[in-house]
Amino acid sequence: MPVLAEEEEAAEGEAPPKPQAQYVTMTPAFVGNYGVGPRIKFFKAEVSLRVSSDEAKAQVEANQPLLRNQLVMLFNSQPDEALASVEAKEALRKQALAEVQKALKEETGAEQVEDLLFTNLIAQ
Repeated sequence: MPVLAEEEEAAEGEAPPKPQAQYVTMTPAFVGNYGVGPRIKFFKAEVSLRVSSDEAKAQVEANQPLLRNQLVMLFNSQPDEALASVEAKEALRKQALAEVQKALKEETGAEQVEDLLFTNLIAQ
């Protein structure tokens, strides 16, 4: 029996397991134009959102039309140089994450999304 007590003490001292990351892929991909000037520039962005619970995943899926609207408006308002470099793309990714978190906080009371990932991003 002393072995069981040691096992229980070891189990109590361990941190609870970290929640498993889940991803919500926003489909279809975002396709549109951006920038100003005589030459029209196009983009295609495939976006996945990382959440850490089934509840957050359900909230993201339920609010996907709102989130898509926010992202379309953000992507279409970008200046010509917004997708010209890796740094600019990273800045856009962070801005997109902030927009998604803000919209979800207004709708659900919590940010729900931990990260936003461009799984594919093409600009021309």
